[in-house]
Amino acid sequence: MIVGAALSALTNSLEGMLFGRLLVGAGMGLGPPVASLYITEVSPPSVRGMYGSFVQIATCLGILFSLLVGTPVKDIDRWWRVCFWVSAVPAVLQAIAMEFCVESPQWLYKCGRTNEAEMQFEKLLGPLHVKSAMAELSRSERGDDGESVKFSELFYGRHFNGTSCRLCRIFLLQCDLISVLP
Repeated sequence: MIVGAALSALTNSLEGMLFGRLLVGAGMGLGPPVASLYITEVSPPSVRGMYGSFVQIATCLGILFSLLVGTPVKDIDRWWRVCFWVSAVPAVLQAIAMEFCVESPQWLYKCGRTNEAEMQFEKLLGPLHVKSAMAELSRSERGDDGESVKFSELFYGRHFNGTSCRLCRIFLLQCDLISVLP
């Protein structure tokens, strides 16, 4: 992303700018899913979903910020170069922050490096939660997650959420895909 933003900002040709945008697009396409995966692997189960949603919120805020930065582009000559340089800032911050991130305990465990996985869990969760986190890794490695849910169970039974079903029906009604709300 850094190279693509710099290339787009410095180039004098359309091809150079497009290639730079291709690199930035590849970085933006790969970045959020990889960040979500990492957050899922290092977060405690009780807050895993909340932390994972931060990636989506940050992406949306970044899009809004880019709209604000790009607003003066029609009034100020060569402002588009500033827009490209601004897009390099989050990439530089992420590259620096990655140096301080811990290794994924799940990855270490899958590689057979259980002692290192325990040390990383101790850094992340504290010494009291290491045993339970390692037990969870062991269960997930064996495929023994406790319970399995079939897709059809989302529409009935204890996993059924009537509110989401009503929202789906309202959405379908608004889209004129159904004519009557049951």
